[in-house]
Amino acid sequence: MKASSFTIIVSFIAVALMGCALLPLLPVKLAPSQSLPSLTVSFSMTGNSARTIESEVTSRLESILARVRGVKGIDSKSYNGGGRVSISLDRHADMENTRFEVSALVRQSWSEMPEGVSYPTISLRQVEKESSQVSFGNTNG
Repeated sequence: MKASSFTIIVSFIAVALMGCALLPLLPVKLAPSQSLPSLTVSFSMTGNSARTIESEVTSRLESILARVRGVKGIDSKSYNGGGRVSISLDRHADMENTRFEVSALVRQSWSEMPEGVSYPTISLRQVEKESSQVSFGNTNG
C-alpha cells in the first residue's frame, strides 16, 4: 500500500501541532544538576591499617553493593581506622527503595564481617527533583 504525499504531509502537520500543544508541559531545569544521586556506606575499624580494612571490609562491601539495582559506579576509600563505599545511582532510581535494599544487604552480610568493625552507617545524597516550568507563549501577569 502506497501512501500519498498529501497523507504524509497532513500526518506530519498533525504530529507537529500535538508537539507544539504539549511543549508547555515539558519540565525544564534552569540550572540542571551534573551529579547523580548516591549512597555512602561508612564504617570504622579502629586500630587497623588501611590495607587490612581494604582487604577485609571495603572489598566485601563493594561486591555486596554492586548487586544493587541502578548502580552506575562504585567508589571506595579505606584509611587507617575506617573506610567508606559510595555508589552512584541512576538519575531515576527510587532512593528510598535503594536505601532499603542496601540496608538489607548490609544486615545480611554483617555476620561475615571481621570483629571490631562498627555497624555501617548509610547516608544518601539526592539530586534536586524540582524543576522550573518555562512557559512558551504570551503570559500576562
